[in-house]
Amino acid sequence: MSTLELEHLKHTSSSSNNLSTHSDGSLTVGNLQSLNVIGDLTVDTTTLKVDSTNNRVGIGTVPERDLHIKGAAGDPVHLKLEGDPADYARIMFDNGTNDNIGEIRYNYANDTMTFNTFDVTRLTINNSGHTIPTSFKPDKYEPLIGPVDITGGFVSGASANNWHTITNVDINNYAGGYTSGNVGIHGEIQWTSGSVANGYNHTIRFTLPPNSSNTHSSYSTGNFSSFSFSGNIYNTIPCIVTHHTSMTSNHDVRLRLRNSTGNAYDPLRLEIYTSAGCSSGNPKITLWRG
Repeated sequence: MSTLELEHLKHTSSSSNNLSTHSDGSLTVGNLQSLNVIGDLTVDTTTLKVDSTNNRVGIGTVPERDLHIKGAAGDPVHLKLEGDPADYARIMFDNGTNDNIGEIRYNYANDTMTFNTFDVTRLTINNSGHTIPTSFKPDKYEPLIGPVDITGGFVSGASANNWHTITNVDINNYAGGYTSGNVGIHGEIQWTSGSVANGYNHTIRFTLPPNSSNTHSSYSTGNFSSFSFSGNIYNTIPCIVTHHTSMTSNHDVRLRLRNSTGNAYDPLRLEIYTSAGCSSGNPKITLWRG
């Protein structure tokens, strides 16, 4: 094996086409077109190490795998991929037939990260940190809608002991049947009653199963909804209510669905009844896929 050591190389030349060494130990090669190293290559002991026998490259270490990177003691290891802000960076996996059978990609343009297997995107993490599995769109972890302010009758100052309609959400758009790709919805409504005795801040949670595809006639009985639960039919939706403070006085909270005409495709609205009312700030509603 041949080794080139600068401290033993004394030839110097002023020609730009030749090899020059300098007193500081540096080496200059003028007009170098290519460099062919036969055997191992070592730069500063372990800064860069090429193991020609096993076809391995080490950075900061003698390589134990095809590419081996090792940081200094107490220093984290960083692998940096820098690209155009309008483009992307990716790590590709090649099985010998498809050079991109798997991939991890970061899109600089919209700050999302995608994961591919078998040449198909399976998971996306968006710039809000939500995970979006390809097979569930929109998925149950990211809201279908909200939290948004409620419009209609149930707003700041809404009276107690009355039914109030929520007009900015048409449940018919979200509670389609299995054939339309929906599997029902989970919902949550938050509001402040201002009554400490009634728990002050309220959160009501409910679940609606899917109805027939693109229609809500199965929910309608006359003007109001019907809801089947444990073999019984109810005009109100089963729900769970939690409070910000301990209750010292019971109060009444109910939900129902209302279709003003009873016809299919017409808006299907949620209505809420509470004996505590809504004292300040607009209530908010959130819906998730079931």
